[in-house]
Amino acid sequence: MTFWILLWKIVFVLSTTAFAAMSVWVTIGGYRDIKKLFKKIEQGHHK
Repeated sequence: MTFWILLWKIVFVLSTTAFAAMSVWVTIGGYRDIKKLFKKIEQGHHK
């Protein structure tokens, strides 16, 4: 029984870590995309 408890603790920690890392990655990528979008919009207004 101890093996299964340890296994699920490891699975939980790894999945939580992966989720946190992907959240940061998507947040930073989305921020960059939004900055690019606003720059393109701004350049379009000046033409």
